Amino acid sequence: MEHKTLQRSGSMLARQKIQWPRPKQTTEVDAKSDLRGVHWQLSYLETTPGQTETKEAYIKHPKYQRRQAVENGDDLRASHIDLAFGASRSCKHWVAALTDEMSRNEHDKFNCKKPDGFEALGTELRKSHISFGERYEPTCQSQQKINFGVPAKANQIASFADTVGKDLRASHIDIANGAEKTSAHWKAVQTSEMARNAKEKFSCRKPEGFYHLIAELRKSSVPLGGLAQAQPAQS
Repeated sequence: MEHKTLQRSGSMLARQKIQWPRPKQTTEVDAKSDLRGVHWQLSYLETTPGQTETKEAYIKHPKYQRRQAVENGDDLRASHIDLAFGASRSCKHWVAALTDEMSRNEHDKFNCKKPDGFEALGTELRKSHISFGERYEPTCQSQQKINFGVPAKANQIASFADTVGKDLRASHIDIANGAEKTSAHWKAVQTSEMARNAKEKFSCRKPEGFYHLIAELRKSSVPLGGLAQAQPAQS
């Protein structure tokens, strides 16, 4: 189909040529994005995304380039004195004073080996000193046990903790002034108030003045004969 050129005249859209129908786009588009997109248009004019007033008024300036003189000035102000004299400037080989002192002679401290000079003693210790003869051999004692003297038996002083000790620890100040020191008769204030007039409240007895009423209540009011016998004759 040949492309037709459509032209629309007007005060704002004068001499603007529009290609219709639009040519096919050969760019690759995601299928999901294409399905979510809008494929209809209200007019034949080409729509462009709008911009804010800030973006329209923004003036783009060229990129700032540092002058050569400024770079040379920084190089002149920098220090070029090598205090390390060509050696490594790293501090990885530095060690704390405490670590250096504790690590001194570590090879001799942690190098485990057998002690020297006791080879002959080991041979003597492996020998058997058990005597199978009938000769009596006294038990050997060390010089310390021989010099130790058995102390004489000392008499222990009798203890007065059960008699005099308890009396000394006891208090002899009579605050009660001769009265009874027990508190078995003490009562709480609430118990004393609730127990007031307890005999009148809890003493159960028969009410007085109702003996004649009891005798009347015991009488039977049910007539066993006819109604004429129960009622008095009328004259």
